[in-house]
Amino acid sequence: MGRQGNELHKQHFGNADSDLLFWQSASTALHPLLSEKFLQHLRDVDSDSALAEIDAEFLQNVQTLFEAAALDACVDSGVIARPYVPGMAYRAFADAASGTGKDAFTAAIAHADKHDVAVLDALVTIRPPFSPESAIRQVCTLLREYHVTEVSGDRYAPGFVTEAFQRQRITYKPSERDRSTIYLDLLPRVNAGQVRLLDNPDLLRELRGLERHRASTKDRVDHRRGAHDDVANAAAGSLVMAGAVRSRSMQVVDVLGSGRVIRTVGGRKQPDITEDLPDEIRFDPSWRHYAMKEGITAALARYNEQRAGTFKEESKVNEMTTRVVGEAN
Repeated sequence: MGRQGNELHKQHFGNADSDLLFWQSASTALHPLLSEKFLQHLRDVDSDSALAEIDAEFLQNVQTLFEAAALDACVDSGVIARPYVPGMAYRAFADAASGTGKDAFTAAIAHADKHDVAVLDALVTIRPPFSPESAIRQVCTLLREYHVTEVSGDRYAPGFVTEAFQRQRITYKPSERDRSTIYLDLLPRVNAGQVRLLDNPDLLRELRGLERHRASTKDRVDHRRGAHDDVANAAAGSLVMAGAVRSRSMQVVDVLGSGRVIRTVGGRKQPDITEDLPDEIRFDPSWRHYAMKEGITAALARYNEQRAGTFKEESKVNEMTTRVVGEAN
């Protein structure tokens, strides 16, 4: 429940004179058939969202994105970089900057291991002042060490950045995800321990300082006022790309009657999140992670079961309301 819900609650909850019925109740009270295992999974993936979506508790509009304990559990102590491994599929993400302000030009490289854990391998941070052309040459030097020929990044000065990388024979592709989406996609992986981070003080400080600004439509993630997230953005981008690309590149092992595809990663089924799936599974980080962990079949079954239970409870409420209104008349 966000700020608007909080205000409505103050105005109408328990107010006999109000024309609005404000009902606040936990999901388990309204829908006793909900699986406790599934609810616990949602709490593990995103405990803050679970408070609102399961327990009907009001949340603060601004919260720290990552829990310190969850981040610390993902850090490989003393590891500041990992060597290149021949045959490994590496992914790179860059956060470009002009070199005249306070932002750094950063880039990160990551891969997904056989257990589908996203592993951060290398980071480069170029502090201002610098020439963007020179910074891109330094980044490309690192990319070549890992045999990376393509890098993604935000849409900062897309024409110049793309051409500068092209002069170094590296392809630059603007990311389809914005920075908030990248961080929110990384969140369930961190909470599930499916990420391995480098022991980089700048990276860890920036990740710990990220704030989640809740909204009725889409949450926004950003750094605190006066802080930076240049290193965090590059690292998060490469980690999310590494996990996503691995899932997409697996061999097809089964096709459901609906046409949805199941892929396998290290013996575990991974879903291809297609447009015909329900929006909750496509866009909600908790549902996406559940589908990734349990498989699309289990996710769809759970989703349909939950929807069926919700409709059943709503029908009971409507019947009760109709009966009460009829008796009152």
